[in-house]
Amino acid sequence: MATYVEVGRGPVELDQAHFVAQGGEGAVYCRDGVAYKVFHDADRALPQGKLRLLAALDAPTVVRPERLLLRDGAPAGYAMRWIPDARPLAPFFTPAFRRRNAVTAEAVAALVESMRRTVAHAHARGALVVDLNDLNCLVPPSHDRAYFIDVDSWQVPGFPATALLDTVRDRHAAAFHEGSDWFSWAVVTFQLWLGVHPYKGKHPTLTTLEDRMQADASVFDPAVTLPPACPPLDVVPARLRGWYEAVFERRHRDPPPAEHGAAAVPVPRPLRPGQHLVITPLRTYDGPVRAFGSAFGVAVAVTDRSAWIDAHRVGPAPAGQPAIGFDRQGRPVVAALHAGRVTAWQNGAVRGEVAARALVGHAGHLHALVGDRVVALEVRAGTLLGRPVARVLPRAAQLFPGVVVQHLLGAAWVTLLPSGRQVRVSELDGHRVLDAAHAGGALVVLAARDGAWHRLTVRVGAELDVQVDADVERPEVNVAVLDRGVLVRLDDDDALTLLPAAAHAPGQRRVADPALGADLALATHDGGLVALRGDTLLGLALRG
Repeated sequence: MATYVEVGRGPVELDQAHFVAQGGEGAVYCRDGVAYKVFHDADRALPQGKLRLLAALDAPTVVRPERLLLRDGAPAGYAMRWIPDARPLAPFFTPAFRRRNAVTAEAVAALVESMRRTVAHAHARGALVVDLNDLNCLVPPSHDRAYFIDVDSWQVPGFPATALLDTVRDRHAAAFHEGSDWFSWAVVTFQLWLGVHPYKGKHPTLTTLEDRMQADASVFDPAVTLPPACPPLDVVPARLRGWYEAVFERRHRDPPPAEHGAAAVPVPRPLRPGQHLVITPLRTYDGPVRAFGSAFGVAVAVTDRSAWIDAHRVGPAPAGQPAIGFDRQGRPVVAALHAGRVTAWQNGAVRGEVAARALVGHAGHLHALVGDRVVALEVRAGTLLGRPVARVLPRAAQLFPGVVVQHLLGAAWVTLLPSGRQVRVSELDGHRVLDAAHAGGALVVLAARDGAWHRLTVRVGAELDVQVDADVERPEVNVAVLDRGVLVRLDDDDALTLLPAAAHAPGQRRVADPALGADLALATHDGGLVALRGDTLLGLALRG
């Protein structure tokens, strides 16, 4: 427990129960609806003069420092607004996240416009964002705006910027200015449309991000080949697409158009025949599948319109984020998180509600974050019950399919579900976890550090077996674990990696096939590998 003084409000005590996250500069806490940033080095704490200048930033999407936090009479940090249940922008780049969370093309357009207005507001108040990256923007559950955080690093007169990630740095700017901000804005928002950095993809001679950015060789360069799963460039509204091309290829640095028109809805590419895979359509639903679960030979799906058991529509889709589980008799349970409450249905009837912060369904189990506990949700005798599985730090815990990830004052721990086993994963220290999934003792985590996304595959045994893929192109976890103990992972190059889920077991294999792509979401059904592609459930099997 540490005691501080929040200027203008009085003493405030912060301890591990209030801990949210830790970065290179400091730790963030939340207490009584207020967020606090405490610097590791008090000498780097925010000066009073900069706090006064940042007060001019009064847009609701700017989460600026509001009051100094003192310790022993000296600045140690600051207080700011707390944005509950918000997520970093990066997962919004991926099809799987958008599918699970019903992120529409209209929502993407709203996010892009919200970010444009915020940058324009900063410039009108004499500030520069400078470090405008995908982790410094948080999106609330409404998906209609992006909140800018780490505002203490912004540049204002007399106080230069204090941070900048290389992935958004304008290689042709000798100093920070409004144009370099718009370049960073272009890099980040472009990824909302296409899912990849504008200087990624393959170029025949320029192989590094540095070389590509220096040479203005973006995805608009005819020599660049995009990953097969990327949508075509014409999904970007035409006026904005022309502006992006001018920015990335011709060093244009004027502000983007305020009216950029509607986004085109990408037409799904025809499913290509497999060379090494046999791909079999199993069934088609009445819309893109948002949640899928399978156990005991039964497949359950939820679309925007309906809930399905095998090929039968059993009712309308529930409001909120859906998840699927099964009771101990093998009967399906459809749950949904909406407005801070989980509601569960079975056989068309509501079985109960639980207040919760997060919900996932995975491998036949339902889990929720309820206060400082991970709770297994079960329907017994027609009633929804919650069984505590593990205790967590309520603000620091992140719930993903089959796993909870939390950083305990800088040390990364995971709680494996459904067992509740807690495992220390030191390789995640200092990383910000964006997505994860666990099944059968195999854990895949997507985490960010120093402006790059890294994928860690962790096989859990008496000792951990950790494989790190550095600087992956897409912030996505797309995995399934088969009943026979094989982890199947769809990688950035649209190839499958198959390896035993058991720690240190040999036998890794890669399968590249033209039928694969990031628009396939891997899952399991009846012991085998399946994939969801829009509204279609596909069976996948290796030839021979």
